[in-house]
Parts: sequence; structure tokens; C-alpha cells
Amino acid sequence: MEACIDYVVKEAGNTNIVGVGLSLGANQMLKYAGETPNCPFKVMVSVNNPFDITMNNNLMRGTIYEKYLIKATINNVIAPDKRATRAKEINVFN
Repeated sequence: MEACIDYVVKEAGNTNIVGVGLSLGANQMLKYAGETPNCPFKVMVSVNNPFDITMNNNLMRGTIYEKYLIKATINNVIAPDKRATRAKEINVFN
């Protein structure tokens, strides 16, 4: 994330930079801002931020949304070439 923000700051020059984060991206953006002494964002917007990720995960357990996130993670991150096989192994489709 830092490399991306450094690139934007370099390319933007003297322009004000606005940070907009959604869901987990909002969480990461606010964490970055809190830990960076000279945060480059002039303004930040945090939308639907799961401030307590552990509690959020526990509240989603067993819901349709949890199954959606598992499938999306498998399909796009873990094994895009083995989508159906891997998802069946962890009983996502049941």
C-alpha cells in the first residue's frame, strides 16, 4: 500500500490527495494514516469500515455473505485455475 501511495504522491505533485476506502480497504487506509507521521491525504473518507475485524468475522460466520467471500477468495486469489475443485474441498457449495 505504501508503494502505491508514494507513486500517487509523486505523480500528483502539489495537488491535494483524497483517500477513499471501502470495507477492508477503509480499514487499511485508516491504519496507514494513523501509523504514518506525514500522511499525504488532505481528506479521507471511510465507508463501511470493519473497525473490529475479529468481531466482524464472528458476526458473518454461517451467513451467505461468508460463503460468498470464501468463494471469491478461492476464485480470485488462492487458485484461479482450480476454482471448482478447491471450493468443493472446503464445502463452499453445500
